[in-house]
Amino acid sequence: MTPEFIVIANISPFLSLVAVLICLYQFNAKQSYIRLLGIIPFIHILSHLGGILFVEVLRQPPNYLLSVSNFIELPASILVYYHATNKANRRMAVGCIVVFTIFGLINVMFIQRGDINSYSLILMSIIILINALYYFYWLILKLPTTQLQRLPMFWVNSAWMIFYSGSLFLFVFTDYLVQVLGSNLLVLWNLHNILKIIEIFMIVVALWIDLQNIKSRSSLA
Repeated sequence: MTPEFIVIANISPFLSLVAVLICLYQFNAKQSYIRLLGIIPFIHILSHLGGILFVEVLRQPPNYLLSVSNFIELPASILVYYHATNKANRRMAVGCIVVFTIFGLINVMFIQRGDINSYSLILMSIIILINALYYFYWLILKLPTTQLQRLPMFWVNSAWMIFYSGSLFLFVFTDYLVQVLGSNLLVLWNLHNILKIIEIFMIVVALWIDLQNIKSRSSLA
């Protein structure tokens, strides 16, 4: 790995730690979807540390570990949307989680197994993007605030739109690059890490805005 790759790969876990700390601060005063949101950066930190353990200590590819993290991250993300939309579409939330879990288990056990589970990542990206579009539709209908920049979920949804749109493009070509071209995927994962940095940074912004909103409500009380 190049020094540049190592530096880029370690920025998002640091931002994730910042996000977790902000989320824990005044935790009881936060809305349910903000509390759930803290799971995402926390899982990213654990995946990063677990990946180091697998690669540097055990000398094993961390693909199974990453698959496990996806089984946690996808339901957590869907629950964030579910609570952010005031539990507007329970069937959609349950359906997304069930479909991904079933397909992901089949993929990790019988299809791609210990390889990069790009098929599962493609499905995960599509599911999140569908929910992101649905949230924007819900936002237009309900318009909970005229100042969207003060709405934490607006930043979260925008972060996931950017990250999963870019990731979907990358994951579509992952299997071809590995199986046909024999690529080590360094360039692809550099791009993926940059997208992750953008995602986590925007989540940090969302959590910070939520904290400011809590302080504003407290001062008015």
